[in-house]
Amino acid sequence: GYKSYAHLFYAKIPVSSRPNTNDGYEWTKFLLHGNIDKDVYFCAKFTNLDDLKDVKNLEKMGEKNGFVFFVRRKK
Repeated sequence: GYKSYAHLFYAKIPVSSRPNTNDGYEWTKFLLHGNIDKDVYFCAKFTNLDDLKDVKNLEKMGEKNGFVFFVRRKK
């Protein structure tokens, strides 16, 4: 629900290693439901939790300053 550039500065994932997706929606869908090879962390505003409430494999890590933090663990 909000935009961040943190992944461009802090993630050490080359763009070429991402699944072949053309837009952010498909990439997010993959991270929420796809076959991941490592844990994935999500941060959402309190006002934008509707998209995440139906995802069963998310574990809530905490809340702070109007944001909620989740992790989807690799199985």
